[in-house]
Amino acid sequence: MITINRTALPSVADGPNISIKGGTDKHTNRSVGFGLFADNKAKINAQKNWIKVKDGSTNVASLNKAKVDLTGATVDYEGEGYALYTDQSSGTDAIDMTGATLELRGKAVGYVNDQNHPGNIKLTGTTINVYDDEVIVADLQNTSGTTKVTVNVENKTSPGDSLKDQLLGGSGVNVVDKTSATPNGKFKYAVVDDANINIKSAIDKAGSGSTNDSETFTKRFLYQNSRINVDSAGSVKAELNTTQLNNIDANLTAPVGLAVTASAKSTNTSTTGINNKGTVSADRTDAGQGGIGLYVDYGFINNEAGSVVNVEKTGSNGPNDKAIGIFGTNSTNIVNKGAVNAGGKKINWYFRTFV
Repeated sequence: MITINRTALPSVADGPNISIKGGTDKHTNRSVGFGLFADNKAKINAQKNWIKVKDGSTNVASLNKAKVDLTGATVDYEGEGYALYTDQSSGTDAIDMTGATLELRGKAVGYVNDQNHPGNIKLTGTTINVYDDEVIVADLQNTSGTTKVTVNVENKTSPGDSLKDQLLGGSGVNVVDKTSATPNGKFKYAVVDDANINIKSAIDKAGSGSTNDSETFTKRFLYQNSRINVDSAGSVKAELNTTQLNNIDANLTAPVGLAVTASAKSTNTSTTGINNKGTVSADRTDAGQGGIGLYVDYGFINNEAGSVVNVEKTGSNGPNDKAIGIFGTNSTNIVNKGAVNAGGKKINWYFRTFV
């Protein structure tokens, strides 16, 4: 056991009491350097320390049932790895961030949120400050080997049930946008590869509110090689003007109801797609390219019986041109048993390319 507890955090004037400047190993071309590392049931007590790592592989790691107590601490990480690292060998509360602050910069990933090992990182009363758009707070995984990551979008507000809580792996975690574009920073709460995403209630991409499911799904969730399932009670509305599009992603040129693409892990078209039993609408509410209802790259689209896809149908500003109801690329298989309603000129109802 190592104990380096402090009675108070260092002052801002004094700065971090542990500061590490990492680098790149010339032989492996990997980042090296870390702040604290515990392994094989060891324990490090580091309450109220201010630990800063720049360009290292991680800031704090806890493996093989080890524990690191960072109660009241500040963990500051700038790099391209994990600020807090645990894996399948880690136990409950492997890293305790109770009342602590996590500072994320550069291309940092905050931590692994493993649905098969919930609670590896204790986030009670944790504040997460995000300084750059390329930050991802949580790497969402399920390491069971038999169960896929499952995310339910239900607009629930009870602790642990909101989309934000599911992505972050803890209830009441305070994520603060400290980017230069605040409150419109483009960082993500979570990234996932190979998930089942179930939309069981209404999502409005024009909605506002930093913690509601609409805002989280639209701006804070990055997914690929995944299946999006819209229940009959679910809906997605992307009725947006240019300013709203830019606030979501400056690269967007048209409103899109739902879109998902394959990844390097995709071995065939069965792992990426959209099953729609509800209503999806997309409309450009000012001048510009018309909306796209459903889009998949290298996967499948099933627009089920009783479902509806509306593009450029609100009538708020007249239909824009080049609207697309259902759009599939790279051998995407499209099956439509529902309704596809489109307004405007030069409408592509189904458009497929093959490479």
